[in-house]
Amino acid sequence: MTASLRLIRTFCLLDLLRYSRQKGAVVSIFLLPLMLFYVIGSGASAMSDTGVRYVQFILPGVTILAVTLTTSVNAARYMGDRMHGFLRLSFLAPISRSAIFVSKLISSSLLSFLHAMLFLLLFPVASIALEPRSVAVFAGVVLLVCVALNAIALALASLCTAYESLQVMISCIHGPLAHVSTAYFPLSSFPEPLRVLVSINPISHALDAMRHSMLSTDTASRLHPDFAFSTDLSWLAGFTLLCVLLSYRAFRDAA
Repeated sequence: MTASLRLIRTFCLLDLLRYSRQKGAVVSIFLLPLMLFYVIGSGASAMSDTGVRYVQFILPGVTILAVTLTTSVNAARYMGDRMHGFLRLSFLAPISRSAIFVSKLISSSLLSFLHAMLFLLLFPVASIALEPRSVAVFAGVVLLVCVALNAIALALASLCTAYESLQVMISCIHGPLAHVSTAYFPLSSFPEPLRVLVSINPISHALDAMRHSMLSTDTASRLHPDFAFSTDLSWLAGFTLLCVLLSYRAFRDAA
């Protein structure tokens, strides 16, 4: 194993070990989306225009919310480590900056992904039957979202010098991405000017791809997905690649 791969593995294992000891953060990040799922999903009546229970429609949006929460925590941890912790010393050592970036992106994306995958447990609650192939596609879409959002958070954490400005900037970017989308309402329910923004939002395409994969054939036909599955994947893959490239540039300049 090369030195760079050993470095990536070490940093990833270190982040996972540190995060596993923060049980309060793990539980709290899961509780807010869970509360949203039960309070709003159960409180809203069935979607009369589609014949689909609202908890089925909102579940991908709740999963994305869990991802955004973990990215904020990951960014704050990275920033603290860069300014006062082990990572500060790592930048002074003769090691590859690219390897450090890859390791931080992998570990943060993996943590977000594991959190999001916990919501697979809610699928039976929402009366959604999943086949192994559907789970695999759903997990792949979620992983791309995790990489993209954590790349954004990592770039902001590399550029910011204060925790307060970091949280504000993450909220200003992740908030519109997550909420100006089809997370909670179908595209047809938005007014025309806002519908354009929602339709070009990569997160809307991620949500659409998740609904393509997670719902049964009968339910999906009543949901009327807004885009073709290939279009969703193209938008999401391009967005993820762009986020990673911009994040690496910000990381390299800050380091």
